[in-house]
Amino acid sequence: MPCAGPVVLVGEQRLHVALLALVGERDHGVVLLLARAVLRAVERLLRLETLLAVEGLALQQERVLRGLLLELQGVVFLLLQVLRLQPERLLLGHGLQALDLRLCALADGVLLGLERVLLVLDVLLKLAVRDFLLLLLDLFFQLLAVVVVLFVLEGFLQAAQGGVTTLCTGPGSSNVIGGTFAAFKPMGACIDDMCIKPEAAMKCAFGENPKRNYGARKQTPATRMGLAGILRETLFNAKNYSDKLKAAETDPSKAPEPNFQLNALVPVVRGQMRCRMHAHRSDDILTAISIAEEFGLDYVIEHCTEGYKIADVLNEKQVRCVIGPHLTAPSKMEIHGRSLDTPGILAKEPNMTVALTADTGSQTAVLPMTIGMLIRHGLSFEDALRGVTINPAKILQMEDRIGSLEPGKDADIAIFDGNLFDSMSLCRLVMIDGEIYKNTL
Repeated sequence: MPCAGPVVLVGEQRLHVALLALVGERDHGVVLLLARAVLRAVERLLRLETLLAVEGLALQQERVLRGLLLELQGVVFLLLQVLRLQPERLLLGHGLQALDLRLCALADGVLLGLERVLLVLDVLLKLAVRDFLLLLLDLFFQLLAVVVVLFVLEGFLQAAQGGVTTLCTGPGSSNVIGGTFAAFKPMGACIDDMCIKPEAAMKCAFGENPKRNYGARKQTPATRMGLAGILRETLFNAKNYSDKLKAAETDPSKAPEPNFQLNALVPVVRGQMRCRMHAHRSDDILTAISIAEEFGLDYVIEHCTEGYKIADVLNEKQVRCVIGPHLTAPSKMEIHGRSLDTPGILAKEPNMTVALTADTGSQTAVLPMTIGMLIRHGLSFEDALRGVTINPAKILQMEDRIGSLEPGKDADIAIFDGNLFDSMSLCRLVMIDGEIYKNTL
């Protein structure tokens, strides 16, 4: 095989997995195993990120870094070989009634990204250590983007198989303002076909995620006050920028200097785009609401983990919230107050709109079973059903198109062989936009 050289760099277990893939093992999971191996190698490299700030490197450190790059090169090479030989492996094994090979366009993007990563690795390994350290960040960004594509593709295929016909995804919560969400359906020839609302919301985050992300680097914001201050200042600047744009409509001389960051927030401060505000603790939730009211934002509370502590306030303010996840470990202090009772408590409030989430592509397919636990803890079946149908549609402001079975709406249907919130039930048929996506009836 032409890959004999790099193979020896990836270790016995990964060599075994890769060889199985290359000789035709019918297991689409091979691609994900290799992708996870890439991620592990990247994580180990990132632990050496502090070396970027050091002018001189000890010989042992240099050897370790080069060894990790070689290992990463081998894993990426094998992953690329698998996808080159059979790109449809990304799509097989999902029980699709008719494989939509148009999704292979995404696989083509993955191939191009991996080829670029290999070129960067090859250059790195030929340079002096000081030179190749300067290129590492470029490699990280490209490699992580490629692997994210792999996992997103896998995640929404699994979700669709589980009966999810519309998904909304967006940036994480490491930054105070993360960027825009997009809503899409897991069918189409390209992302433009899949996307049904490209600017579904703007992400903002409170609490420990952005605080520890910047605090660990001794940067602002390192406190909750710092988070609120940065968000208020940015929104204030965005409001001024928006006002100048409005004034320029009648007097072009008043047009401000172009600012792409503030321009992205113009629809937010004008109330034209909803703000998805990541907040777990009750005090963070109240801070988010206070800032939203100060600037007249149309907002949704994301997670709302301790919302049960302030249910009366949330009801009075007619808050919309997306609650979850519930299957993750208590990895940080702000979610130690998480309760399976929260959805049931908040759904009983007459003025609130409650949706439910798994908060990750890999668990969205089993969200119905998770909701079964929430029903056991006080959530009614009707509120549970609304929490994954019409209420998310209302939060996305797309209830005129999705979220219920009515004349004129999209023909998105999922049929289960029992109570959809029962772990013993399976989704047997999925229809998206009137087309059969899956049928095991």
